Order: sequence, then C-alpha cells, then structure tokens
Amino acid sequence: MGCECSSPSERGGEGRAARDAQSRAALTGRLQERERVGQLQGVTAARTVWYAPRVFDPQMELLLTVLVAVADGTHSDGQPAASWADAQAAMAVCGEIEEDLELAVSAQDVDELRSILEQWFCGKRYLLEHDRDVLKRAMKAYRKSLKVTVLADESTLGGGPMSSGRKSTIVGIRPPDRYPSSVWKELVRQGRLLDAMQGLYELPPE
Repeated sequence: MGCECSSPSERGGEGRAARDAQSRAALTGRLQERERVGQLQGVTAARTVWYAPRVFDPQMELLLTVLVAVADGTHSDGQPAASWADAQAAMAVCGEIEEDLELAVSAQDVDELRSILEQWFCGKRYLLEHDRDVLKRAMKAYRKSLKVTVLADESTLGGGPMSSGRKSTIVGIRPPDRYPSSVWKELVRQGRLLDAMQGLYELPPE
C-alpha cells in the first residue's frame, strides 16, 4: 500500500503556497476596497463642492453680488449660481436690511428681487449701507496701494540724494487681491475707478 502522508518539505511547500494565495487575495481585496473608497470620496467631494453653502465674507464682499447671482446667474444645467439660502445667510451678517428686500428673499420672489436690483443699478435707490462700507474700504485700500507703488517707483528714479527726482509715470495698479473682482467691477460701474484692462485699474481724471 502506498503511503498517503506527505513529507515535511512537501507540507511546508503546500503551506507556503496556501499562505501566498491568501496574501494575494487579501492584497487584491484591500486594493479593490481602497479604489472603491477613493471613488466614493471623489463623488462625495464633488457633491460637497456643488451643494456646499456659499461662504460669504461680510468684510470683503458685496451682498449685491450674491443677490445678482440668485436673481440672474445660472449654471449650464439651469441650477442657480447662488441659492436663496445663500442670500439669507449673507443678509444675516450684513447688518440692517431693508424690509422689502428681506421679504423678497424670504418669499423667494425673484421678480421683486430683480426690481430692487434694477433700482440699485439705475440710481433710484441707495445701495445697502453694508455694501457702501465695503466699497469705501476697498477704495481706501486701492489708494494706499497706489501711493506705495508710486513712491517705490519714484525712489528708483531719484538719481541721488541731491537730485529733485522724477515723477513716476505709474497711473494704474492691480488692486489688493483680498477684495474679489466683483468689488472692483462695481467701483468701475460707479465711475470711481477705470478698468485699464489686464487686471489693472486707474483713478479717473480729476
């Protein structure tokens, strides 16, 4: 009768093969799980970006910008560029809000909101005090930055301590980037700055 037992070396080889197979299976499982989790995280991140409430900075941004995005701005699929919830959240940190504007946003009345925006744009109505304050701070920051830039330029043109120096020819600068572009565009619309193109802005002639 033949012996059905295996030698220690054969048993060791079979054990290693089994362990190797188990290790490969475990590694494959981990890789597949990691890939699945990565895909899930990617989808979740995309949804988070898409659906996350807009973060509004009352020190630097205009409420006007958010309201315009609610009333007129749309994504390519028709979804609003800003939601009514975004507008309410921004209004909550902007101080005193006019009653008809509050009612329009609370009722999600886009026609009334557009009417209020039109009154602002055509000068029949003052901008909110919050927005006027933001524009005032932005203009102050712009003037300070322009002054520093001009003085730095003139210091390189002086020609020595006894020279009377030369005037800088700089008339436009890139505005402080802590304010969004919508602030500078509104200042241009109001005629308080000139758009010199390529991101540069100038003061209008006096």
